[in-house]
Amino acid sequence: MFRVVLVFSFLCCLIPNAHAAGTPLEKLVYAPAWESAAEQFFHDNAQLEFSWNSSLKESARVARPGLLWEAEVPEVIVRFDNGKPVEITFSIFNKADPSNLQFGDRKMFDAYIAKIRAAISSELKTPGQRRQIGRSTNVAQNNGWMWGTPATSYLLEWNDAPTGGFTRSGYRVEFIRLVIASATAKAAAPAARWKGAAHLKTDAVTGDKYIFDIPMVDQGQKGYCADAASERVLRYYGKNIDQHEIAKIAGSSATLGTGDNEFLQALNTIATRLHLRLRVLFNADARFLNGLRTEYNKNARKHKKPLFPDTQSSQWPLQIDGEVIKETRARDNVTKNQFERHIRTCIDQGKPLFWSVQLGWIPEPKLLLQTQGGHMRLIIGYNAKTKQILYSDTWGAGHELKRLPLDDAWAITTALMVLEL
Repeated sequence: MFRVVLVFSFLCCLIPNAHAAGTPLEKLVYAPAWESAAEQFFHDNAQLEFSWNSSLKESARVARPGLLWEAEVPEVIVRFDNGKPVEITFSIFNKADPSNLQFGDRKMFDAYIAKIRAAISSELKTPGQRRQIGRSTNVAQNNGWMWGTPATSYLLEWNDAPTGGFTRSGYRVEFIRLVIASATAKAAAPAARWKGAAHLKTDAVTGDKYIFDIPMVDQGQKGYCADAASERVLRYYGKNIDQHEIAKIAGSSATLGTGDNEFLQALNTIATRLHLRLRVLFNADARFLNGLRTEYNKNARKHKKPLFPDTQSSQWPLQIDGEVIKETRARDNVTKNQFERHIRTCIDQGKPLFWSVQLGWIPEPKLLLQTQGGHMRLIIGYNAKTKQILYSDTWGAGHELKRLPLDDAWAITTALMVLEL
């Protein structure tokens, strides 16, 4: 939503959950079988029920697969290269996902991290070392501890309240995760390079032109559409920043999502640290909204439809008449044509666009997690023949490529942005 465990006696509070899966994950942590083909990996871990994130088959995900260090793991993500697993991320705790972990204070949290470190150090027979990384790549200022074996590198990473902030459930923790990677694949992998228009596919028959290889990120059941969309674009540009880091910078909420101003500030912060540039191509601010309300109400009265609510702020209404909003916004030919030109120009250069929309105004296929309200998605292509825009949602497999008529797309648009190298 976008707003306009080896077993120790841990000191943190563990809350029982009758629905917790009982599959231990230690085998996957310490014996990941990097040389297995994807099919064999899925077979060997069949009880975990991994599924592909998208038709690209570059990553697979499982939600709430089981226990790791007494924590009910929210999700595990496996990334593949050339058909083999090369990286596995175990989310031990995310602030926006249900968890049986609660940390009453900083002391409890530090003790839990220390116990995980001790467990990994004992298993690997090495104490590891603190991760040293520069501010330019560690955008959320995470803490980390590293270990290594000839086959696998290990990174335990966490982000907690730097000023000792508390929430109703105790000490504020953004996330705890363990990332393991194939040491040989990591050493052999070339630096990711963005190749511009080489990322495009064009269908001469249908007229579709779209970016085919943007990684999929599944936001899960939380209101992280803006954060997940950002992770997708950043990974596309070769920047391995995930939605939880972005959510920390943006102050995202599991239920309320991310405020528009907070998201812009967060994306600007990330862009600056990673030497990128954010361009806002269209933003329906309070002035635009007031003008739209006036024109919409003229048409609504003519068609005897309910009026646009007279809100005190720049808040968009959840429900208005779809045909009236289409007619009203279609009359703004100058801005609509600019919207279309921005899309064509960016896509032709291989640049996906952040597309902020208002769901519920226009009927859409495959609305999964959210049916109304503010939402962030990506525009990944267009069709000049059929006057359609091609887009993608952060909801996993089946949402890689969808389409809407241009007039429908413009009717629900609240912002359009592009992140550039």
